[in-house]
Amino acid sequence: AAPGAVRIMRPPNALIPMAIAAALCLVAVPLTAGTAASARALVDAQRSVTDAHQPQYHVRPQTGWLNDPNGPFQSADGTYHVFFQHNPHGASWGNIVWGHAASKDLARWTLEAPILTDPPDYQLGGAWSGSVFELEGQPVALYTCTDKRHRQAQCLARPDDASLKTWTRDPKNPVLTAPPRGASTKNWRDPTEALRWNGATYVFVGAGGPTGGVVVAYEVTADGFAETSAPLWRAPRVLGCRRWHETGCASMMIECPDLLPLKTQGRAVKYALKLSLGAEQHRDVFLVGDLVGGGDGAPVFEPDASVPPRCAGSADIPGATLLDCGGAYASKSFGDRKGRRISFSWLADYGGPKTPELLDYNGTLTLPRVVSWKGGSLRYAFARELRELRTGRRISTRAFPAALDGLADAAELRFSLNQTDANVLATLRRRGAALEARLACAADRCGLTISDGDRDTICAMTASIAPGEPLAVAAYVDASVVEWDLAEGRAACAHRWYAPGSRRDALEVDVVGKPRVELAAWQLGSAYV
Repeated sequence: AAPGAVRIMRPPNALIPMAIAAALCLVAVPLTAGTAASARALVDAQRSVTDAHQPQYHVRPQTGWLNDPNGPFQSADGTYHVFFQHNPHGASWGNIVWGHAASKDLARWTLEAPILTDPPDYQLGGAWSGSVFELEGQPVALYTCTDKRHRQAQCLARPDDASLKTWTRDPKNPVLTAPPRGASTKNWRDPTEALRWNGATYVFVGAGGPTGGVVVAYEVTADGFAETSAPLWRAPRVLGCRRWHETGCASMMIECPDLLPLKTQGRAVKYALKLSLGAEQHRDVFLVGDLVGGGDGAPVFEPDASVPPRCAGSADIPGATLLDCGGAYASKSFGDRKGRRISFSWLADYGGPKTPELLDYNGTLTLPRVVSWKGGSLRYAFARELRELRTGRRISTRAFPAALDGLADAAELRFSLNQTDANVLATLRRRGAALEARLACAADRCGLTISDGDRDTICAMTASIAPGEPLAVAAYVDASVVEWDLAEGRAACAHRWYAPGSRRDALEVDVVGKPRVELAAWQLGSAYV
């Protein structure tokens, strides 16, 4: 793709167009403006912008473009940080730097000035996606840097102080210049955080190869980064594909890899390998398995766990399962000081013909989700800290339809019921737009299908639930963003819901079917401080 030529405001359907999909997960043309004062002015100006479609408690810049989350991290003083790809000057891809938001509680956030601005020659093509982690006891950012021809390398930067508000690039940059075996200079990117394993430290980079995508392993040594004899993981051979943009060929290139330890009682019992598949897929998938030693002792990922499907649709890789059943992409996780694994994803403002004609912003990060391993399945549940956004009293009802005053654009909804042979249709209405959630259960399996007012399916979730176990469905409504949770993180869906007109107070909820459903709801406040 030609990154500088991309200008997308209203694509014809919900999929990312090929030109932009070829580059998004990596992101980036750098911001050339540079002073702290000018960056702060941009942040201050953004705080005053709002409209009827703009989320109020999700992490996002209020104007400009956002895509991949980069380097979520918790610093020594307990502050949570998340960086993201950001164009402060327009709502399309380009002029992109790392945006920055900070929080004390994962619920309320402060927008900080962008970092990795004023690029040197090796970064004239941009500071693309990467990670923030501790190396030798100090935070570092490891990211993909590109020259003006978009040839990719890997670069390091270090914060100037504990606030992580300003960073200095390593004088030895790029620290990794040669692409891995079988990859080109334009197909290796998105380094992960460091993994300490069997006495050594490793990072991993996504890449494309002549027969399939690969996640390359590098050992971190006193002399730099050394490619290991075998990759962490290699995609099954793909036949009949020449380029990863072609239909059915998404696994020819792996973007934004993420290796997540799945812990029980503080000990990693399994690993999830998350892979972002771009092009026409634009989906995150994951495999579950173990790490074994390769020929030189470096880790090799071997899928070995049978994971039940969470979503309708193909994951494009044998044994893999979709992470989010909706439009979330390029997820990035980190371990916090409570021992949890927390993940963010990117949700674009692509909603097909119902997308507003003109936006002065595009993209948001999804709400933080806690990744865990319970009962042989991966859980992807909302962080409990989100309850801090609740304002006012709890609204509880079993009588429908119900008009929830003040909740049209900022609500937390929790439906509870007995799942035995459940067949329930819940309809949400606001500002003349409808959203339908149909729940059907039989034996130990439940499905939740979300569709718009025209009955077009947005996502279809599925979950295995023990007989007699109570069933919970949660939804967060934040203007144009809706996020669902089925059965305590067994399945998830993030999507857009554009409702015409200006903001109104009431969210109408109607529920029909059996068994009886109880709804608990809260109005939520802004995340921004």
